[in-house]
Amino acid sequence: MLRYRWFLFASLAVLLLVLVGLNWPREGSSYLTQLKSRVEYNNFKGPPLSNKYSQMESLKVVYDLRRKKLYFINSTRYKYHYFFCQMVLGNRQDNHEFNQRNYTDTTHRQYLLGNLNYFRPLQQYLLEFSVADNISAHQVADLHAALIKHSFLNPTELAVLLHTENLRKRFESSGIQLPHFTPQEIYVGQQYQAVQKGECYGYLRKIAPEEAGTVKVQKRDIVWLNGPADALSPAAGVISSEFQTPLSHLTLLCKNRQTPMLVHRDSGHDSLLQALEGKLIYMKVLQDTFVVREATVEKASKFWEKHQVSTVKLKADLRVTTLVDLENINHKSVKWVGGKAANFGELQHIQVKDGPAIRLPEGAFAIPFYFYQQHLQQHGLDLVLDSILLRYAQNQDRIQLEKELRGVRNAIRSAALDSTFLEMVENRIRENGWLRMRFRSSTNAEDIAGFNGAGLYRSKTGIPGDAKKSVEVAIKRVWASLWRTNAFLEREYFQMDQRTAKMGILVHRSFPDETANGVAITKNLYRDNFYGFVINVQAGESSVVAPDSGITCDQIICYSDNEVAFFNRKQIVEYITRSNLQEQPVLTAAEVVVLTRQLAAIKSHFYNRVFIKKGTYENFGMDVEFKVYGPDRKIYIKQARLFVQ
Repeated sequence: MLRYRWFLFASLAVLLLVLVGLNWPREGSSYLTQLKSRVEYNNFKGPPLSNKYSQMESLKVVYDLRRKKLYFINSTRYKYHYFFCQMVLGNRQDNHEFNQRNYTDTTHRQYLLGNLNYFRPLQQYLLEFSVADNISAHQVADLHAALIKHSFLNPTELAVLLHTENLRKRFESSGIQLPHFTPQEIYVGQQYQAVQKGECYGYLRKIAPEEAGTVKVQKRDIVWLNGPADALSPAAGVISSEFQTPLSHLTLLCKNRQTPMLVHRDSGHDSLLQALEGKLIYMKVLQDTFVVREATVEKASKFWEKHQVSTVKLKADLRVTTLVDLENINHKSVKWVGGKAANFGELQHIQVKDGPAIRLPEGAFAIPFYFYQQHLQQHGLDLVLDSILLRYAQNQDRIQLEKELRGVRNAIRSAALDSTFLEMVENRIRENGWLRMRFRSSTNAEDIAGFNGAGLYRSKTGIPGDAKKSVEVAIKRVWASLWRTNAFLEREYFQMDQRTAKMGILVHRSFPDETANGVAITKNLYRDNFYGFVINVQAGESSVVAPDSGITCDQIICYSDNEVAFFNRKQIVEYITRSNLQEQPVLTAAEVVVLTRQLAAIKSHFYNRVFIKKGTYENFGMDVEFKVYGPDRKIYIKQARLFVQ
């Protein structure tokens, strides 16, 4: 029996050694020292860690400076360079020491660490480095030469991607000449963009962009657009030929609804889509490609039944009957002043570490729901709305609905404003010293958890005593926008009780002739659970959220969040693309750092005090709008709301 047990133990030990041996890192399965063909590249490539560009492939490379040896890594087996260096090259440093030695230090590093990327639309190989890498231009040139020597590539086929300001400046000062690409060249070279991944069933309908927000779009349509659209009525899916910034109104609406959306630059001439127009189809949006095919009603019906949208409840409190000072508003004020004003009030409580305090637009106050409801009741418009809602519930006639809502909006605008209320608002404006004021929608169906309402309502400028831009007209136009057709349909899509929708107004100074405008998300949209904030900013008053066709803005990932010491010391600014309205960056590097530290404070405050640790900190995002104004380029934060992805 003892001899049998010994034999069994020995057999198991041999089997274990065999298994370990089969999985032990070795050349041919874990890495190559020569990359001889495109076939070998395909065998070892993997997805890039960041999905900021579509149709990009990646193969990790390590150059051992002591051994003068190059390794092409099996990038599906080793997610990070560190793992390969530890398991194959015998590196015994912990991750922090490894990062300090090989990304921060330039004179005593052990390895040069890069990615050999392939961008399919341009058929271009790109040498890319971590945004945190302080690698010198000479070291880049050394790795470039090693890659050419030990691969099938010739010198003109491999370019360096200059995707950070730090790397670009190091190359400019070095005088080294290597083939290179800018982020702008990669961005405009894309042919495909996965705006919102997912799957859906619907009828493929070709819609003119200007009709995207109208009643012609049905919730079971897959809308096919050949141009830019600012609004979109609820639909099953979207195919567009116009690239979207990640923070445009159209993008945010699709993300909030979880509506699959893709951009295919040549979609207007795609023969497959043309053959499927008008038919019931299945569509799946993936990171680098998409699937469309004809579908059956049976499969579509099962999918629609399974994917019902959750109901969003609205709260309204009409007991606040006076104008509300900013210091009396916080995130709990949604039920009487709306989401935008409530979040704006919360911003005043935020302290910024290691940077200038958050600057809010001056002269701010809020008009609560009470005055909107008073206006309706004084002119009998509340009863008119009740009749419209009852008829629509009975007949679901969208054409009639659109006509009747237009009548309601006209009635709200033409009815006289209560004189006591108007005097109260104008006196308040004159007291604060700012006369040109912006009246901004602040509903209980906007900027709330589960519903962002991006682009649904309107903001207007009002000036006391001005005949063309009167305060009365501004207030009534904002109130009337609650009943825009696309806003109504959006609320219907989320099964809201339309009778409980109320409009408040956030009022603050206006910004004519702004220097720059932008939107930021306090999370990395391109890499899950990782550092980095995304900033989209444009020069002047050209819109970031609803850009004209062919206009691109600065799209930045900034890693200078002061919560992360390793990245913060480097103040990293990575460009995805650049504005095509001017040659220089819209924001200076110093301005990006200041803004990012303010964004970090906003993120921390809302995560810890408002939404009480909703998910992981890295994946928690606030959607923040900002302005740069005046010759001294003051940064103003004008809006913050929860970002849902």
